[in-house]
Amino acid sequence: MISLRGDEMLVVEGNSGTLGVVKAGIRRQFFVDTPKGEFVLALEPDDLLVASAFGTGDRIVSGLRCVLYMIRELSSPLIVL
Repeated sequence: MISLRGDEMLVVEGNSGTLGVVKAGIRRQFFVDTPKGEFVLALEPDDLLVASAFGTGDRIVSGLRCVLYMIRELSSPLIVL
């Protein structure tokens, strides 16, 4: 088990990609829109938010930190293409 505090980001780097993982921090809800309708995703403080990127290095980690900050702290919409 890996311990992760609320103010930390776990970074997992592979050969060609990177993951950033943070805790949700507080109870919150996200509204997820799908072709079949909208549903509510409820998160607890210890639930995880995960972002990924192709590539490795400091620039990639900074980008992941930015994306996760916008999702967690600004409640900005998450768009998956």
